[in-house]
Amino acid sequence: MSVDPTVQEQAKAEILQSLNLSSFKLWSVWYKKDVFEQRIADLVDIWPVPPLAPELQAIKDKSLLALRIAHRFFFGLNVSAVWIFNLTPVMIYVYESWWQGRPDAVVGFPWTCWYPFDKWDPTNHVFVYLFEILSGVTCVWAMSASDLMLTGMASHICMLLRILHQRLTSLAARDQPPPDHYRDILLEPLSALSNKMFLGAALIQVGVICWYADDIYHANSAVAAAAYSCQWHKTSPSCQRALMFLIKRY
Repeated sequence: MSVDPTVQEQAKAEILQSLNLSSFKLWSVWYKKDVFEQRIADLVDIWPVPPLAPELQAIKDKSLLALRIAHRFFFGLNVSAVWIFNLTPVMIYVYESWWQGRPDAVVGFPWTCWYPFDKWDPTNHVFVYLFEILSGVTCVWAMSASDLMLTGMASHICMLLRILHQRLTSLAARDQPPPDHYRDILLEPLSALSNKMFLGAALIQVGVICWYADDIYHANSAVAAAAYSCQWHKTSPSCQRALMFLIKRY
């Protein structure tokens, strides 16, 4: 079988790019595993649990539903793409042998790789084909797993920022708020959330994650507006100072 050198070089470049990207993502997650474990533990500590106000529960349900849909679509798309790529040599063989009636049609390989042996040998051909299928699936799973983890954490951070925005909007709305009521809804989540915004830089690696980076940005900007628009004049001086710090921080 003759292969166009241009197509072969392009295939090698795409293979190398995919392997480098998946290896870099796995290495990054492993190298920063302690940081990711701590960030996930922090998200668990500040996770909103029932009972919640109806408007806060609606924000939580909407965020989780959107995340489930996005994750299922993203994972299904990647898995479908890699299996279509892996089965392309079989489909080409069926087309050439059945539709075109070519007696010299053979099953090719998903990847264009070099091996220190004859990969067209019947026995080697089977093992090489299975090896390349496993390599492709593992590569896609590695990239998808890291992307799903980052987008999941980013979605949860956006949800917590929206809940903080809603709580700031209703701050001091009652006639007699309890003393230092702002501490439970402002300082503790803020101190934990401030350590997680570094994910915005990691979200620009692939296009699908950029949407979550933009979502974090807008949700983060709305926090300062909510702090400015709340009835801060009804709060204690210590709460007013905390709100002023919050507005300057965001």
